[in-house]
Amino acid sequence: MKEIKVLDCTLRDGGFVNDFNFGRKNIRNIFSRLSKTNIDIIEVGYLYDKVEYGSDYTRFNSTDAILSVLGDKKTQ
Repeated sequence: MKEIKVLDCTLRDGGFVNDFNFGRKNIRNIFSRLSKTNIDIIEVGYLYDKVEYGSDYTRFNSTDAILSVLGDKKTQ
């Protein structure tokens, strides 16, 4: 039997409802709580080099921008 993986896309697909404006505190809270579950993959937003970065949003113009909001998962 094949292994099933669980994917959460709250911070990516959910952004289509709120223009990706979750607020930095909520982004970190959602990510932290999902990290503590059995979710295999967490989509944290999307990369698009033509957007202006803001820490309240889950639209990122670089992977460094993602890390600046979420930090290093290994240290959480």
